[in-house]
Amino acid sequence: MFVDNNIKKHNSAAWFAKVNQDVQSEPFYRQIKGQILKAISSRAFLPEDVFLSEVEIAKITGVTRVTVRQATNELVAEGVLIREKGKRPRVAKPKTIVHFLELAGISQYIEHGNSRYACRVLNAKYELTTSEIAQLLRIQKNRMVFVLERLRSEGDIVFGWEKTWMNKQFFSGIDRYDFSRESLYHVLKHDYGIVPSYAEGVIDVLVADSINAKIFGIREGTPLVSVHRTVSTEDSRPIQVNHEIYRGDCYSFAFKASNKI
Repeated sequence: MFVDNNIKKHNSAAWFAKVNQDVQSEPFYRQIKGQILKAISSRAFLPEDVFLSEVEIAKITGVTRVTVRQATNELVAEGVLIREKGKRPRVAKPKTIVHFLELAGISQYIEHGNSRYACRVLNAKYELTTSEIAQLLRIQKNRMVFVLERLRSEGDIVFGWEKTWMNKQFFSGIDRYDFSRESLYHVLKHDYGIVPSYAEGVIDVLVADSINAKIFGIREGTPLVSVHRTVSTEDSRPIQVNHEIYRGDCYSFAFKASNKI
């Protein structure tokens, strides 16, 4: 009989107990959820470890599988557990916080020391703009723009795809830079004297299709965050249009909002 080593090494009885059936106690599923969270926070189960099955937890705690499923559903929704069809749940990796809406370059906001952060340039060239991009950049259709397409990763996990369109009028010669190593916003500020001041755009939540699944190396249906935005200078000159897609299962995205008038 096959026994998963990730499960065998844990003494499940030490972390799970019969639920408190007192009428004034917490609902059973909340008690189960608390026991699971305690086991994970105590590092009895580490990120990527295979967790106990719902049947096993139900047997130990004296509740139904439906009750356990209610608890695990919440933990999956909160990103604590990962559930795949036909497999036992796994403990999710803690999410990295990325301040992706701030106009300073995403690379300096990876909170794991940045040593594993990498940027891969897929495309960096001038091309004729479409009518949609031309309208956002306030230029004529079929004018030349600089197009920069990149993949961002941490370790072996690709977490972001980004495509940027920039007005050639402001950035002549920008194709000579290696943006796998250099910060785009640093180049704009120090070499072109242009400082991005604010951005306007739309954020969408989507699930990975076959194309995105291939780009990120994930399963179809994995949650993603899509951002379309136009970045402008303080005097309201649009300088770039971005379309960014980030993984939603491994990363949390932080931002600040103000009510300055």
